[in-house]
Amino acid sequence: MGLNRGILDTLGRRLRQRVRDVRDRLDAINHALASRSVPEDRRPQVSELALRRKAERAGQGLSGGHDEAGRKRSA
Repeated sequence: MGLNRGILDTLGRRLRQRVRDVRDRLDAINHALASRSVPEDRRPQVSELALRRKAERAGQGLSGGHDEAGRKRSA
């Protein structure tokens, strides 16, 4: 029974790694497609919007030491 358990553990590890590899590849493809879908002149606005949404989700907002694009202001 120990041999079967060892084989199952090995197969499980390999399968989990393959799933991670596939997810990583799909994420890369999705990122590339998203980059192509936004016109060059709109990318700064899209980036700013993405930063605002991330800040809102984090509950931090953009006030305080950051400018409208989410960059830290210099003193």
